[in-house]
This record gives sequence, structure tokens and C-alpha cells, in this order.
Amino acid sequence: MNLKTSIKLLIIALMATSHQAWSTETVQDESKLPINIEADRLDAQDQAGISLYRGNVIATQGSLVLKGDQLKIEHPQRQVQQVTITGKPATFRRFNTEEQQWIKGQADTLIYYANQKQVELIGNALLEQDGGNKVQGPKLQYDLEQQTIQAGATTDKPGRVSVTITPTEEAKKEGNR
Repeated sequence: MNLKTSIKLLIIALMATSHQAWSTETVQDESKLPINIEADRLDAQDQAGISLYRGNVIATQGSLVLKGDQLKIEHPQRQVQQVTITGKPATFRRFNTEEQQWIKGQADTLIYYANQKQVELIGNALLEQDGGNKVQGPKLQYDLEQQTIQAGATTDKPGRVSVTITPTEEAKKEGNR
């Protein structure tokens, strides 16, 4: 699997509201499954289109698990526009049945922009999958439609980008021939 594909799979794992079908014996679109959210507190303002969950937040949908200190969903007219989860760190994980591995990520803040189909991981951002492939840096931004990633520092989040690409067992065997 190449890095671009790895990054795409990692970001897609964040998208509780995205339309992504994972291969199984019976194909199931996890975005159509119920979303369960547990928290110590909820402040829902339906007319304002904002729901704020606080304290030990755990949100699940299929194999997707999001955890953090706070989860904010902006949903004017009951249409999700932005999902923000914060924590020290905010985390996610999802099992990709096609690749048969877990995809994990974390950052101080994870933001999904539904209309732009973009995801930002801000502050100590890390995306990784089983097998050792990972991208980390102060800020990662991924465009789902263009399948592009931008990684780097910001004025208030300095630092460098680090990428680790681990050869598959198949590639290792081919390299030894």
C-alpha cells in the first residue's frame, strides 16, 4: 500500500458522517449505522444547530471510535457542517476490513469540514495504521476529494513533519531476491 492510500484510509476513518463503504462478506455502509455518544454532559441547541458534549466523550459508529474531552457538532437545519473533537489528545480508531488492520489518529483538535470534505488535525497530530506507516506533525490537513495532504507548522504550532513508511512483508521478500 502506498503512502497516499494509507493517508486516505486514515483520514476516512475520522469521518463518522462521510459516505464510505468497507468491504465485508455483506457490504455495509457504516455511515448509515446509528451514532452513539456518551459524555458527562450535553448542551444541545437545536435551533442554533449546535450540540456540545463534554467530559469523557466517547462516540461510536460501527468500528469507528472517537474519544476526547469535548465533541462539538455544528448542524444548522440538522445538516452536519462541522465536527470538532478536542482532548489531550483527542483520538480515533477504525477497523478497515479491506486491509484487515486498525487505522488510528490523534491530535489536540480534530476537525471535519463536511461541505469542503476536508479534515484538520491540529496540535501533536499523528495518523498511523497497523504495520507502522505514519505521518505526524504540528498540523495535518487532508482534502478527501483531491486526495491531497498538507502537513507543517503554523504560527502557534511550530515543528517539523515526520513520515514513516514501513515496507510490507511482500515488499521485504521481493527486496531479498
